Amino acid sequence: MKRAKVATLIIGLASVGLVGSAVAQLSAIPPEVTAKVRALGPVLNDETRSSARSLSTPLHATLGPEILVKTDFAYGPDERHQLDVLAPAHKPSTPVPVVVFVHGGMYVRGDKTVPGTPFFQHIGAFWARNSMVGVNITYRLAPKHQWPDGAQDVGAAVKWVRDNIGAYGGDPNRIVLMGHSAGASHIAGYLFHKHLWLSGGDGIVGAILLSGGYDPTSRQTDARRAYYGEDQSLYAERSPLKHIEARVVPIFIAFAEYDPPRYQLEAISLFKAICERDNRCPPMKQLLGHNHMTAIYHIGTNDELISADLLAFVCGLK
Repeated sequence: MKRAKVATLIIGLASVGLVGSAVAQLSAIPPEVTAKVRALGPVLNDETRSSARSLSTPLHATLGPEILVKTDFAYGPDERHQLDVLAPAHKPSTPVPVVVFVHGGMYVRGDKTVPGTPFFQHIGAFWARNSMVGVNITYRLAPKHQWPDGAQDVGAAVKWVRDNIGAYGGDPNRIVLMGHSAGASHIAGYLFHKHLWLSGGDGIVGAILLSGGYDPTSRQTDARRAYYGEDQSLYAERSPLKHIEARVVPIFIAFAEYDPPRYQLEAISLFKAICERDNRCPPMKQLLGHNHMTAIYHIGTNDELISADLLAFVCGLK
């Protein structure tokens, strides 16, 4: 679908009240960054990724002594079963919400940190600076590890958090999952496939899904085949979107103005499905002026396009 058609669909949904806050205020990113992002357009490739890193890195402050950083905890047996904890240096007097971040990478790459950059520690730092506990995880990658391994890793990381996060002031009964791109897909996979849930409860009270893919039946790509497998007849059973009746928790959906159209359409599809399921619509926001990568890289900078929304969402969860 052409980008103009996607924009028309968003505006149409807003006009009938389906997208309450999807069309958001303009970003406060520097004009030269906006111009570069606009010039790159709604594509996702190595140039987009490299440009986003170089443009966004100078916008971040270094981690200071106000944040406690503990790295490379093992939450499972695989070498990629690693997570970092970022918490207020002074342990909160009462337990605070925990936000578990799951990185992207088209199912086949990515890590909880990007060497030489603030990413993705900047997400955990954002939550720690706002008196919460952030957890960043790494998970197993396709094609060696296919569905449902990524979603299972989300559950395994949550179990570690449930068992250990109290030592850092986190509340094991107020866990919020936050994912970008493939990370958002893995979170949706965990949330909506009941057989993957932890026995005895997992403490998850909400989720933030940014620029993810939620329905492999809608469009086949090399990355999706790497994770979901070559047999497309299995995709409906493996699709998070086809199983959203399984779990009802508050979900915040976001996507970027210059996301490739498939990400925008799948965010809208998830939004519509939740609206129909609950007879009420979840919060959703389009990040104007951003692309697939700057949408996640800008969080924690002076560009507060989505920061207040995220804080309000998490603080409002019970």
